Amino acid sequence: SSGLTIDEARSWATVGVFSALALALCYAETFIPIPVPIPGVKPGLANAVVLTSLVILDCRRACFVAAIKVLAIGFLFGSPIMIAYSAVGTLFATLAMSALVKIPHLHMVPVAIVGAILHNVGQLMVANVMLQTTLVWMSAPIMLVAACATGALTGLLARHLVSIARAEIG
Repeated sequence: SSGLTIDEARSWATVGVFSALALALCYAETFIPIPVPIPGVKPGLANAVVLTSLVILDCRRACFVAAIKVLAIGFLFGSPIMIAYSAVGTLFATLAMSALVKIPHLHMVPVAIVGAILHNVGQLMVANVMLQTTLVWMSAPIMLVAACATGALTGLLARHLVSIARAEIG
């Protein structure tokens, strides 16, 4: 039989739920004012869902959640250029976090901080290429400080989401 097992179906349904939650958090954070004069600095709450997916599911399914987040948010609230920034940043963050979650007993806060930092590095790389100037890197110090703060928040949220998901999935 080529059909899905119950466990596979449950896992893909969880991808759908996590994707919907990521979209809701992306939308919600559009209402959060960020006191940083650099475009693109956001709390990154949806990245907590990607991190949760890495812990609860696996890298492949978490990449689906990340891709859905990037594409759906880009098409709903952004532009193709925004998708490029988000895609590269999300790819860097997801790959780094997928490696870090395999380290036993590593708290999710440093994992999320590394993810946030690499997300910003990816965005700066895209800006460097698109704008054809290295001046974009002048904003790196502010973006890295912001990434530490938002990454810590994201890590705490992910830790909470993981505990809820484990209780629900059982």
